[in-house]
Amino acid sequence: METRAAVFATTLLALAALCAADCSLELGVDPGASRFTLGGAASASLVGSLGPLEGIFAQEQRVGVSGALRLESDEDCPQGADGLDAFWRTLSVRSRQGAPLAVYPGLVSTRLTGLGFTLSTFNFTDVGLSWSASAFRADAGGAPGAFVAEVVLAYVAGGLVYETASASGVLNDVPLNYTVTQEVSGLLTAEASTLTLDFLPKNFTFGTDIRLDVRGFGGFNNTDLVRVEGDLNVTLAGTVSASVTTGCAPSCGANGRCMRDQFGRLGCQCQCGWEGASCDVPSGFCSPFPPSEIPVCGSDDRVVVEAQCACREGWRGPLCDICAEDGACAERLGAPGAKCVTGFGYGETSAGKVYACEGVSGENVLAEFFGPRLGLRCNTSGSGENGSIFGRILPGTDDDEDGEGTPFCVVDFLFDGEEEDRVACEARGCTFQVGSEAVACAGPVACTCDGRECKKNINDTIGTVRSMALDCGGQAECEQCGEGQQACTVTFDGALGQIDLVGACAAGECRDPEGDSILGN
Repeated sequence: METRAAVFATTLLALAALCAADCSLELGVDPGASRFTLGGAASASLVGSLGPLEGIFAQEQRVGVSGALRLESDEDCPQGADGLDAFWRTLSVRSRQGAPLAVYPGLVSTRLTGLGFTLSTFNFTDVGLSWSASAFRADAGGAPGAFVAEVVLAYVAGGLVYETASASGVLNDVPLNYTVTQEVSGLLTAEASTLTLDFLPKNFTFGTDIRLDVRGFGGFNNTDLVRVEGDLNVTLAGTVSASVTTGCAPSCGANGRCMRDQFGRLGCQCQCGWEGASCDVPSGFCSPFPPSEIPVCGSDDRVVVEAQCACREGWRGPLCDICAEDGACAERLGAPGAKCVTGFGYGETSAGKVYACEGVSGENVLAEFFGPRLGLRCNTSGSGENGSIFGRILPGTDDDEDGEGTPFCVVDFLFDGEEEDRVACEARGCTFQVGSEAVACAGPVACTCDGRECKKNINDTIGTVRSMALDCGGQAECEQCGEGQQACTVTFDGALGQIDLVGACAAGECRDPEGDSILGN
């Protein structure tokens, strides 16, 4: 009964949080960018003696933090620097209740030195930090998104073990719940689909009393019990950086975080104990990510409208990943001169191209497994942000000795027309030429059903493909082609022979004419 009551109470709290905040996001702390330096000093004396024992930490220790922060505001989530003044007024940020930021490594040791020798060693174990920030305001004269906030940092978990090389004894009555409040500057940035919150470097100093009973200290008889008392100050100096992917619809609420799966699709990653598209259904277990019921929208340029995907302004195509305006490309690439190129030929600065094909058919008996629609995404260098030029994370191709990726193309389709078997085939070793409307990928080719096991057997059919080619050079007739479309032939070659698929395709790419040469002359 108590367990049910606790679950019910937790559910009510979660619903209250959802109703109270128009912007409710969970930000993942970046362990690589969230670093602190642990240092400190102590001053102690023997009870009844006038001579103090001064000591400092012999060496500062570098530590990191990991975990998540919860951001909530009564205002809508920011899409950029505009409107932040209202956003600051109701913004609060905190670590999750019961899930403090974890300090790593799990054991941090530092020596307290004084009088020419080591007085003692302090071992901090499994430290947990509670982080909360409120009273946000714009930083006058700062960059767009710059703020000042009141941060409360509390030492809420872990142990402190005291060892001394010159005596034996027990550390008495050392409180482990320290709390420090500081005014901290920071920066909130919103770029594309990522919201990042950076708290800039600041010192947090925790103070506590030392009370130590020792024997064999300072020339006293080994049987004598001597009390040493003093003060210990521990300083954490550093910064916290956290970010979140935005764009999930519906919102992930108080129990989830907006994430992308390996194919770039948006969805809510729920905390253990919750499930559902909005992570608002109590489950009692850890649910998988991505949940199967999320709409397959997957791009920053798609939104969900009544469980259907609609394109944002400047984008088109069934998957909304083909550009329609120069402005959309300028925003995506961060280059004012970027152009939306809807032709099929590759240019010197082409980073890649996206294709959407419909009415796909072929003569081979295996062709029926592919149709009637195909999506293709090609990357000419295998590099770029996460190996992607489409604002999404694609399967990596970092297999060269120098760490650079090989050019690749990804073909998306519904295997045998079944929605639950959405297949992505990644073809590596692709070659591109300036002016050419053809692509040849020598392989290998790997096919998966969105990174999971397919419900139908693709290993004996699609799984036998070894190479892939694409030709939009106009050799095939296209009676069904509409405006901006032309016939393209996609060829798969493998153990079961050659499969030629012809469809009416549209293509597009965001190209920066002033960018670096990728394909050369």
